[in-house]
Amino acid sequence: MARPRAVVVAILAAASLGGWRLGQARHAATAEWTVVRVLDGDTIEVAHGSSGNDTDTIRLLGIDTPDSAGHHLDYAS
Repeated sequence: MARPRAVVVAILAAASLGGWRLGQARHAATAEWTVVRVLDGDTIEVAHGSSGNDTDTIRLLGIDTPDSAGHHLDYAS
């Protein structure tokens, strides 16, 4: 009689841990952003939402491009 009870307890424990794990799962945030303008080779300005009033500047790391005030800008185009 003790063996079936242990199996039931183990199943319930596994189910509760599985439910807790699913509750802790992080969902990816989704938002729509629109590129408003390109400032230079590695910097863009984006707007959030349909109004376009909320803008942020984003710098892309790891992109090796000349700045807009650089000496070799004419060679880059």
